[in-house]
Amino acid sequence: MTRGHLTMEELAAIARSKGARRVVILGERRGNPSIIRIYQPSEPPERPVLVNIVTLLLRGVTLARERKALARYRPDILIVESDRESEDVADAMVQGFLARLASAPLAKYRGKRVVVARLKSGGEEVVADFQLPKGSPVGPRLRLVRPRSMVKSGGSQG
Repeated sequence: MTRGHLTMEELAAIARSKGARRVVILGERRGNPSIIRIYQPSEPPERPVLVNIVTLLLRGVTLARERKALARYRPDILIVESDRESEDVADAMVQGFLARLASAPLAKYRGKRVVVARLKSGGEEVVADFQLPKGSPVGPRLRLVRPRSMVKSGGSQG
């Protein structure tokens, strides 16, 4: 949904009413995506607030249409694979998106709609390629700022 002029408290109330476990807010700079903030709605009886779980800083995004990828696909499960140098980003994605690390064989998820986020370290950044289990691209390619510059666990409504 489009946030528009909704406050963070209003977003938290909407998320809670829909039973959402995460709220993802995409920020932009000069019309391009620049930051992904992931929040968890508070549990009742607390007043509705969003608690920041992780914030990912983007260096660049290649849209699905630019990489000839399937644009709209709603997976049941996001699995994150990473090289050794991008494990910090993998951990952040698992925590933020309620994903799973690629520790079990994909056959375990037979009958589920699965997307695999393959992370590769590339110097100052980590590239996240989203693919179907057989390797077909799906969704965008994200270029993320290296973990040492990544903001994590920013507290409530930050």
